[in-house]
Amino acid sequence: MSDEMKREIDKLKRDVGAVRKSTRNIAVNVSRLVGEMHDLNVSLRQDMSKGFERVLGRIDSFAGEVDSSRRQRSLQDKDISSIHAQLVDHEVRLARIERPERKS
Repeated sequence: MSDEMKREIDKLKRDVGAVRKSTRNIAVNVSRLVGEMHDLNVSLRQDMSKGFERVLGRIDSFAGEVDSSRRQRSLQDKDISSIHAQLVDHEVRLARIERPERKS
């Protein structure tokens, strides 16, 4: 085997070694990135879950306020109806009192 061929073989061996080293580095980095992406995914899901829980809590609170307001409005409507009936009764009674008496 010639010296030139030996040099080419040695160069190829070094190149193959460099490719192997680069491949290992890439594999390590990809593995690390996959782990980081998984952690990020878990973190985002937890944050979204907490956000949804807060939104649902606020919706529940708002719904409770709406129900309370409806009940209060219903009671106010009953009070207004009662007051209206009393007012009509007072108007009728006042009309009777203020009506001039007829002399026969």
